[in-house]
Amino acid sequence: MGPVFYTVQTINGDYAYLSSDTGVEQQTAIKFGTRKRTSRGGPW
Repeated sequence: MGPVFYTVQTINGDYAYLSSDTGVEQQTAIKFGTRKRTSRGGPW
């Protein structure tokens, strides 16, 4: 069994709608992390 590659079609809230290289569509839950600012005021 070889690898399967997916392309993100859309993102709707916590869900991503994917399409594989063979045309199979799939929905999956996603989570985005957040970064905290440093004490120096940097963006991370």
